[in-house]
Formats: sequence, structure tokens, C-alpha cells
Amino acid sequence: MAESQRWRLLGAAAEVLAERGYVRTRVEDIATRAGVSRGTLYKQFDDLDDCLLAAYEMAADCVCDLAAGARDDENSWEKRLRAALDEILLFLVEEPALAHLLGVEAALSVAAIGAARERLLDRLGGMGAERRSLEGAAAFVSERVAVGEADRLPALAGQLAELIRPAAGPRQQRRGGPST
Repeated sequence: MAESQRWRLLGAAAEVLAERGYVRTRVEDIATRAGVSRGTLYKQFDDLDDCLLAAYEMAADCVCDLAAGARDDENSWEKRLRAALDEILLFLVEEPALAHLLGVEAALSVAAIGAARERLLDRLGGMGAERRSLEGAAAFVSERVAVGEADRLPALAGQLAELIRPAAGPRQQRRGGPST
């Protein structure tokens, strides 16, 4: 039962944040949306920010799982990237509250979520993408979500794929870079 309550609270936290923004998100609203008492929320989390952080980390894990699934494919880096983007963008369309949670508002409002966002970018970068290009893509997606255009994200996969570059390494060179 506690696990079920936790999942409901995480979903409710993302939904309330998406609807009201961080400043107007309250513990009472999350608990009501999840169908639990405030006390139940406080048994699971220290405070509002802890609840939002747990929801963010859950959403970030989903994104990384989708990216890792595409990485296991035997295609080229570009095809794996496109497959990962297709999956991630579809996920964000299907889960608009999580798309909002993964955006910049929560990261700017809660220091721990800002740090979690950095870890998410590091994790995604560890799958072979250049950090700066990932930051640009994440900002672009966040902006589209913030202006209410999350449903258009899948159509942007090609543009995002062009934006994201592979990390330079011993076997890969950036486009236009010198060969060794």
C-alpha cells in the first residue's frame, strides 16, 4: 500500500506542478490529488521539495531507460540517437506533466532538482552525446513544453538530432574536426 501511495504522490506532484507552477504548488494539493492525507505524504517525503525531487528522478530514470534501449540497437550512432529521441519525445507527449517537471522551472526553483538535472544530462552524455549539445536540446524541449507545444515535440526529432552531436573520443571526431 505504501508503494502505491508513493507512486500516486509522485504522479500527483508532477501534475500539480504542471498545472500551477512551483510557486503555487502546495503539499495539500498533491496529497488531495493522490487521494492521501498530508500525513501520508510526510511519511514518504521530508517536504514538498523532496517529493518533487523524487518525482523528477523517477521521470529522469524513464528518459534514461528509453535512451539506453535505443543504445542497445546495432545501428549507427545517428540512427540510435534518432530512435532514442523518437521514444523520449513520444514519452513526453504522453506524459505532459512529467515533460513539464523535466523542464527548467522545477530545476530553477529547487536546488536539488537543478542538481538532478545536471546528473540527468551527465547520464545522457555518458551514452555518447556531447554535453553542450544536450543542454541546448534540453533547453529547446523545455521551451516548447513551457509554451504549450509539447504535442509537437515528435515532429522536432530531426532538428534535435541535428543539434545533438556525438562526444569527441578516441574513435569519433566532431564534424569538421581534424582527424588523428
